[in-house]
Amino acid sequence: TVAQIVSGWQNRIAEVSCTNADGEEMAGAATLVAFPQGLMAVSNDHVIDDGSGYWPTVCVVGVYGLGGRVVSYDSTRFTSFRNYGLDYAQVNLENADYESDDGTFDIVANNYMPICTADEVGIGDEIVILGYPWNGSQSSVTASRGIVSGYDEDYYVTDAKIEHGNSGGAAILMKKNCWLGIPTAAVVGGVESYGRILKGELVLE
Repeated sequence: TVAQIVSGWQNRIAEVSCTNADGEEMAGAATLVAFPQGLMAVSNDHVIDDGSGYWPTVCVVGVYGLGGRVVSYDSTRFTSFRNYGLDYAQVNLENADYESDDGTFDIVANNYMPICTADEVGIGDEIVILGYPWNGSQSSVTASRGIVSGYDEDYYVTDAKIEHGNSGGAAILMKKNCWLGIPTAAVVGGVESYGRILKGELVLE
């Protein structure tokens, strides 16, 4: 159920707020993922870098469910994949400043995260989008529901709502309870809008 998806994944979904050297702020969501080199907040490139040419000087990563905040400094901790044509970036949380944490960040890092593969995903499959949209809840993760509407090269197309602030969050495939990828953008048509989800298996391959 949607409630089970939210309960099982909400502690991996973080709110991200970054400030660059020019004083400009960017915000969105991220998924906490354990890589061999340490814990990362995986998000969209446009959440971390607004294209002004200035890398963030600091990013604050907070998880409401954990009551924890991590502050990551220094541009060497931020990795962009824009040059590969992907709206994808990472914030390295290894050795970052844990302002508040009850140990659950480590629990999340050590828990296995199932990744959806292309052969598990079909048009019409139900998905749940988790993030922190500006017009959603101010004290918890916000969930929206939709389906996989189609495919667009490195992206899945969905009718699930992707609002500002949902970018960088998580898309979960309900039937497999696996991470489908990163909600990236909404493409607006004449009447309806369809979102794009960057395929998770491309991000973590």
